[in-house]
Amino acid sequence: MNNLGTRKYQLITLLVILLLAGILRARIDFSSQMLPGINGGYYPLLVRNLLEFGSLRISDTLLVFWIESALSLLIKALTSLSLDGSILMASRLFDSLIPPLTAIPVFLLASRELKGQKGSGAATALITAFSVLYFSFVMVLVSDMQKNAAGLIWIAAYSYSLSRLHAETRPKWILMAIFFLVMTGLTHSGSLLVAGLITLIFLFFHLSATVKKSRLLKIALFLFLAVGVILFILLFQMNDPGRLNRMTTVLLHPLKIFEA
Repeated sequence: MNNLGTRKYQLITLLVILLLAGILRARIDFSSQMLPGINGGYYPLLVRNLLEFGSLRISDTLLVFWIESALSLLIKALTSLSLDGSILMASRLFDSLIPPLTAIPVFLLASRELKGQKGSGAATALITAFSVLYFSFVMVLVSDMQKNAAGLIWIAAYSYSLSRLHAETRPKWILMAIFFLVMTGLTHSGSLLVAGLITLIFLFFHLSATVKKSRLLKIALFLFLAVGVILFILLFQMNDPGRLNRMTTVLLHPLKIFEA
């Protein structure tokens, strides 16, 4: 009964966190006639391109625009809104309701990793809340950074799948991990880079736990993964050079973002 009570409390806490994150994001998304932010019109514009021309007309990952296009058509069919109004509504609803779902895989991951430890319930709640209620998520990754926010869902779900795969090598978790990795790539290229680095870290620890306790094997494994990181970064650079250059500049020279 105590376990059931604790689980019930955790699920209620998760629901409250989801609702609070959704309300905070919706308050920003619906705060003005147009979507707020420097790139607030980016998503509606590309959704309109997709609906009118069958393509985005520029190079970008597709999943968010596919979802918002389908939602736009549904809203238009069920309401009296025009196509433009339906697109704006779809973009607002997507950004308000979808990114907070990151809390679900984070909750599952934290619950699993902290299970049995003292204060695990409170720690799980805090970690889950932080995943969708920290400043950047509710103030920066809103409206004009929808792909970035949505990518966090797949990264968290992918991490949870790897955690399960580490404990039990079953086809179910291999397929789940592959699915979430593909969804990450379809959502945001920067998120795919993060997922790739998570993969390499997972492989290092997973293989380290299975190979013999040999220093030579450990060194070989480390070199193999180091080469994997380098190749992954090079492939990312070839695919989207501008984005990686901007990410590097922010990391090495953060004050440059304030220059004219």
